[in-house]
Amino acid sequence: METPEIARFKGSKAVFIRVQVVMAFVGAALITAGLYLAGNPDWWIGIVGSFAGIAMRGYYIADEQLGFEWVLTTTHLVARQSGPSALERSNLCAAYWALFRLSPLMVRSILSSIRRSQSR
Repeated sequence: METPEIARFKGSKAVFIRVQVVMAFVGAALITAGLYLAGNPDWWIGIVGSFAGIAMRGYYIADEQLGFEWVLTTTHLVARQSGPSALERSNLCAAYWALFRLSPLMVRSILSSIRRSQSR
């Protein structure tokens, strides 16, 4: 016996972007506060890392998340995917390229921070 359908919702790009921005701000605040309280002189890297990480995550999962169609019944909330899955998309290569392109900059910053803290 099938339960009656109450409503149907599709992914909203505006809501998706708003959630990504909120996650980036909350992450930046928490990471920056943690680095500052730990005495790290490069506390600002928390802001950069949070926004870069959430932007990359948002870029990678946007197609998949916006492809869901949510069906609300009297007993369940079911997500059905109408778009391509994450494994079928080709922008995985672009995400890896961006990650390895940014990694040397982050590693250099972290290493210089360690060197400065050891020279004190």
